[in-house]
Amino acid sequence: MATFNGSVTGTRVAISLNVTGALLDASGNQPDGTPIPAETTGDRVVVERNTSEPFRLWVDSVNDDGTVTRMQLDICPM
Repeated sequence: MATFNGSVTGTRVAISLNVTGALLDASGNQPDGTPIPAETTGDRVVVERNTSEPFRLWVDSVNDDGTVTRMQLDICPM
C-alpha cells in the first residue's frame, strides 16, 4: 500500500488508498456478510459509507515482477 487516508464526519466514513503496482480488484463486506461498494480507478480504492459500523476491505494488486498481493483491512471507524 502506498497511501491510506480516512475521515469520519458524524456517521459518514470515507476511506481512500493507493496501491503500489497495478490494482486488480477491491471488495468489502459488513460484519454480517453484506457486500459494500468499493470504487476503483487506476491504483486507487475509495469506500464511502453513511454509517460508522466496522467493515472488512480486501484489495488485490500485482507488482512489476508479477507478485500478487491481497491486503485484508479491518476498518473500525468508531
